[in-house]
Amino acid sequence: MKEVLIVLMLLSALSSGVLLWLIRDPKTPKALDFIVGVQLIMFAAFFLGLLGDLRGLLPDGNEIKAGYDVALLIIPFFTAGLGTNIISNLVLGQRDYTGTMTTAEISHKFFYFLIIVVGIVIPPLLLGYSIWLKRNKMP
Repeated sequence: MKEVLIVLMLLSALSSGVLLWLIRDPKTPKALDFIVGVQLIMFAAFFLGLLGDLRGLLPDGNEIKAGYDVALLIIPFFTAGLGTNIISNLVLGQRDYTGTMTTAEISHKFFYFLIIVVGIVIPPLLLGYSIWLKRNKMP
């Protein structure tokens, strides 16, 4: 259980970093800014829950518990602060959105990307599942 929580926490930290990398260009579309801001706020809540669960697994009087107390405060509030700042920039119009992609263009590109990923991932999974069924076939 503890390992799963740590892996989920690291994956959510990696996801937050990837989201910030996605909007590094000053000409990021409005829709992407909004999605990233909301996702960062959701990851902050997820972080807070995971760190709270990890902290609950540690015995009292442990030195590591103090480190989790610091992480419990800093990481989620930093991530939520970034998400709130991104959304406030979007609402207040502090970024220049001229010449960026429209939401329709983003959705088309995402749809094509999703089709490619599904086409690459699903066939090997189905093939592996069929091989597994053949090997574990009951007599």
